[in-house]
Amino acid sequence: MLGNDIFWASAFVYIKFSGDIESLVEKLGCGLAMPDFVVKIRENSPYDKMAEFEVMGFEGWLEETSEIAGYAFRLRLETVHCLQEHVQGRMHDLSPWLARFVTEI
Repeated sequence: MLGNDIFWASAFVYIKFSGDIESLVEKLGCGLAMPDFVVKIRENSPYDKMAEFEVMGFEGWLEETSEIAGYAFRLRLETVHCLQEHVQGRMHDLSPWLARFVTEI
């Protein structure tokens, strides 16, 4: 069992990209060295396309979004099995790092 001093991590960024999700998956897959994105139709409403992946202990989701004008996609990462830590506010926020990294690739 993990001790109480273990903190997990999450990250959340919006992405400006004019292509479709398949094109973005290809670009991110190469840039992040993660070819295992799986593009599928979401199981629940709004039934749009999304991509899922796992890498280095993270689960990730790339989703189409219209929440913020000009940003067509949202990329989220969370360490695997972190629900309790998330609820307790014990997550390291890696969003600034992920934003810089995605911008570079």
